[in-house]
Amino acid sequence: MKSKKLSIQTLPIAIEQADELLYHAIQIDKEIQQYAKRDANNSPLGKMIAANVLIGLSIELYLKSFMIAGRKDGVVFGHNLNDLYNVFHPVLKDAIKEEYKKCERHKGSIMLEVGMKSSPNIPNRPTKEPFEGVDFNDFESSLNSISNTFVESRYYFETINSNDWSFIKYSFESARCISISIKKVLEDFRNGRFKDKII
Repeated sequence: MKSKKLSIQTLPIAIEQADELLYHAIQIDKEIQQYAKRDANNSPLGKMIAANVLIGLSIELYLKSFMIAGRKDGVVFGHNLNDLYNVFHPVLKDAIKEEYKKCERHKGSIMLEVGMKSSPNIPNRPTKEPFEGVDFNDFESSLNSISNTFVESRYYFETINSNDWSFIKYSFESARCISISIKKVLEDFRNGRFKDKII
């Protein structure tokens, strides 16, 4: 995997950027939750896509901030969250999983999976179930379900065609908890809690 060594001076900027992306994603999610209460039959697709892009990039930047802070080989290139997470030391992964378990999810938060297909006729219903096989109580299962959300969401319009269904998943509370968990363990790491646990 390609990586690049970055100066430790870039760390505060990377963290601030991740924090701002998370903050704005949360603001958009609040609008989505209010919209869903008013009209449960229509999905605010543009807002869902924007929130996904922001939260996906926020998680990516927290993971890369961690790499700036403690990975001897530097920051791994790419946007796939699983690939970035998989370079972490097992002790750090366990700490992130524990933080995820502690994260309070807002009850009643909507989770949506929206499918679209360009078709001159009414298409057949998709055969797969929404969020099939995802355990949102498990960090790694949750991370896997949104692992490519930044790329998939920002280019969603390009995937809509007449051949097959294109899906956009929205499980914001899980993504928010992933982001917060990584941020918390990063703070602990920077404060010396995981001495000698180089990524």
